[in-house]
Amino acid sequence: MKLPSGDSEKQETKYKQLPDSLSGAMRELAPFTQFGIMMALSIYIMNWVGNHFDEKWNTEPWLTLAGILFAIAASFYHLFRAISNTSDKKNKPQ
Repeated sequence: MKLPSGDSEKQETKYKQLPDSLSGAMRELAPFTQFGIMMALSIYIMNWVGNHFDEKWNTEPWLTLAGILFAIAASFYHLFRAISNTSDKKNKPQ
């Protein structure tokens, strides 16, 4: 069954707009997709650094805990900054 020409033109227009809307959505989500990886890596690195200095200066577990807490705080700061930048861009008049 063949669709009337008006309907097929509407469908073609709808499908042509899909990649733009999808790429726009991906562009807006990009700062948030890297958050999990950034948080895991920063916690791992600061855990390693804390362990290294704890063993060197015999201060277990305090430097490890301080490093992990610093990494978590820095990660959440980055997340909140990304959220506020995104909301500021949406609220700006164009």
